[in-house]
This record gives sequence, C-alpha cells and structure tokens, in this order.
Amino acid sequence: TTVSQVGHVDDQARALEAVMHAPATIGRRYNLTGKGFHTDLGYVATTATHLGVDHALRMVADDSVAARLSAEVEREGPFVFTAARIETRKNLQVILRALERLGPDAPRWKIAGIAGEGAEAFEEGVAASSVAGRVERVGHLSEGALRAHLDACLAFVLVPHDEGFGLAPLEAMAVGCRAISSDVPVVREVCGEAAVLVDPEDESSLAAAIAGLLEEPRSEAAERAAVDHAAGFSWARTAARTVEAYRLAAPDGTCSSPSR
Repeated sequence: TTVSQVGHVDDQARALEAVMHAPATIGRRYNLTGKGFHTDLGYVATTATHLGVDHALRMVADDSVAARLSAEVEREGPFVFTAARIETRKNLQVILRALERLGPDAPRWKIAGIAGEGAEAFEEGVAASSVAGRVERVGHLSEGALRAHLDACLAFVLVPHDEGFGLAPLEAMAVGCRAISSDVPVVREVCGEAAVLVDPEDESSLAAAIAGLLEEPRSEAAERAAVDHAAGFSWARTAARTVEAYRLAAPDGTCSSPSR
C-alpha cells in the first residue's frame, strides 16, 4: 500500500522509508482528495491530509501599518488585497481585467509578493491599464503588516488557474477576511461556501463578485462564516491524519520511531 499526504513527495518517501524500515513508493502526481492517485506502477490506495491554518491566528497586526491603512481607506476608499508570488500561474492579469471592467467604481488593489515567472509581462499590463493608478505593489510584508492588510482590506482576492491546496485564501478566512478565489476543485474543497468562488478565466464574474462586496463592505455574518470554516483546518488534525497514514503504510498496521 502506498500512502501519501499533501506535501513534497521526495520528503514523504524518505520519511515513510524511515518509519517503515522498508522501501516506500510515492506517486509523482497526486490530488487533494486522494482519488485517482497515479504512479508509474499504476493506481494505488492513498490517504491525503489537509494543511492547517491556525498559525495565522498568531499573527498580530502592526499598529502603525494598521493606522496608516485605516487613514488611507477613509481618504481613498476600500482596497482589495492579494498576497502571492507575481507569476503567470497566479493569474493576476484576470484581477486587473476585472478592475478595468469596474472602471471608476473599481477599488484600489494592493499586491504583496515577490516577482516570479511572468512578472515582467504583468507589470507591462499594469502600466498600460486604465486602472494603473489604483494598483500598488507593496513587496514582501512582515507578518504584522500582512495581518494589518488582511484586517483592513475589502477582500482577499486570488484566482489562480490551479493550486496545490489553496492555503492563501484559507489563511485570510481564518482571521475573518472575506475571500474571493477560483472555482476549481481543490479550492472548492478547501474553502467551501465560506468564500466567493469564480471561474478563473471569467473577469466579468470576478468583477461582479468584487462589486457585490463593495455594496456591503462589512458583513459580520460572512466574516464569522469564514472564521468558523477555517477553524476546521488545524495542524493538530494534520498531524493526527499523518500518523494515521503512516500506520496504514506499515506492514503490521503500526508505526515505530526510526533508529537513530
């Protein structure tokens, strides 16, 4: 039996070999639910674990950043926030097109993250955009600054073409920030109905989702639903499910500590 979890497959192989004292076969491709897990040897039984997000609750907002953002919102209106590597896979260009559709009603957009593959093309697109003056790159943020942005923004927005898990919107939800993300299987499974999910290829749907939140800038019910949903993703649960997976993988159904 081959058992896997969300994570780096090479690390899993080494860990399972150490625990089982026997060679372990790990699939090279996998999905979150464990259905249709495929290796070079064919289809195998899998166990998949979710990641935890309770670490996000330990973030404490930087008071000076929070005060500055509060003053900005009062003076310039709301903003949507994205924290992600600036790369093609993250599909930031569709957010830009959605804001262009909203025209003068578009909120400001703050982007935190370092440049990756495709960043130059994205920057060129921003420079030529009708909403260029409403887009701000804030670079890498400290934990305190990140929490301040999540607390102050209208919504966390990230609609990638694909994701391994969908941790970023779930982290935002954990601290009560409303999230708009992609209606793709993995994000649908992780974020459920507590986030607004849209087709990542459809900027009109994304524009409508943002416009809907602009009409109701704060919603205690929506924020509470996000927090309650994210609370189900703890690292304690991840650890318990991982131990369960190791036990299933061991020949006799038990796992022991590797020799040192």
